[in-house]
Amino acid sequence: MKDETFEDPDRIAVILADSQRLRYVLADRHGVAVDAVTAIRLDGDNFKFDVWAGERLIGFKAKGTQHVLVSRPGGGMGMELDPALAQAVYALVDSHLG
Repeated sequence: MKDETFEDPDRIAVILADSQRLRYVLADRHGVAVDAVTAIRLDGDNFKFDVWAGERLIGFKAKGTQHVLVSRPGGGMGMELDPALAQAVYALVDSHLG
C-alpha cells in the first residue's frame, strides 16, 4: 500500500465523516473539532492515521482488530482496547487509499 497526506478541507471533512468514532475521540479526548483539522495522513503499510490540528499531531495505529496505539492528550502514546476505533483505522485506510 501507500501513504498519502490530505490538506484540502473538503477532503478532510469527507474522510472524517466516514468515522463517527474517530470524530468522537478527537473531540472528547483531544478537544479537536472537525473544522480544526489541517491535515490527515493515512499510512497503508502500517495502518496508521495521523491528524494535524495546527501544530498538534494526534496519531492512531491499529494493532489488530481490538487495540489501537493512540496519542495521549498530555503527550506520549498508549495502547487502548477500542475495537470501533481500530476497525475505523482499517476502514479509512482501505477506502481512502484504495
